[in-house]
Amino acid sequence: MSEPFEVHRYDFRAAKCIVCRFYWGELNGWWDLKLWDQSVNIDTIVFASATEVWPPPGERETSMLFPREANFGAATYTIHNISTFDGGINLRLHIDWDTPLRTRVDYLWINRSEPFPRPS
Repeated sequence: MSEPFEVHRYDFRAAKCIVCRFYWGELNGWWDLKLWDQSVNIDTIVFASATEVWPPPGERETSMLFPREANFGAATYTIHNISTFDGGINLRLHIDWDTPLRTRVDYLWINRSEPFPRPS
């Protein structure tokens, strides 16, 4: 019986890992978010996490543009799709809440030193 998928094992010691924390503003409902970065290509591996954020206590009046404190609230944040293209990342996000919430997405992407093999 053949495997339903291919397993590839790679040595990632020569890979380049990049972390990006991006504040998308106040969102709710469905969003297709496009992050542009020239280091991303079609072979880039991407992980992402979305959360509601607030400024740190005592800085609420001055830090609303760049909130840093994650809020573990009642709203449900769900990432449905992530895909890469040469020059960026597409991400589909759903925030199940009636009003817009301050939203941050943390990205981790890995660029391998050699591309993934293509199916023959």
